[in-house]
Amino acid sequence: MGLAVDIKATLELPEVAQMVQSKGLNPGGRVQRYITTTLIGIFDGYVPLRSGVLKGSAVRNNAPPFEQIIYDGPYANRLYHNPQYNFNEAPQRGAYWDRRAWIDNKDTFLANLQLAIDTGRIQ
Repeated sequence: MGLAVDIKATLELPEVAQMVQSKGLNPGGRVQRYITTTLIGIFDGYVPLRSGVLKGSAVRNNAPPFEQIIYDGPYANRLYHNPQYNFNEAPQRGAYWDRRAWIDNKDTFLANLQLAIDTGRIQ
């Protein structure tokens, strides 16, 4: 016959927000910075290139919403929305560069992101 044991335990966990922040998962945290910085690098090969001004203008938005990448060139909007333009190094470089880069690179990006999170490489 079995012996009955009555156990009382208290488990104290930190607040969810505190756990999220400690892992860098908060808005603007280290994971978000890693994601946007990595995406800027991926998009780099797809941004129209003549003098390099547009390509070099990409910045992370450091205010909410943190997930924005902004190309702050004087003609960024015009080049982004006009696929009919004849771009140097087309068809890779050209309009809608973020969408096309994502389609071509999302699987590798997501695998590398998961690996970076799992191994703690995101500082």
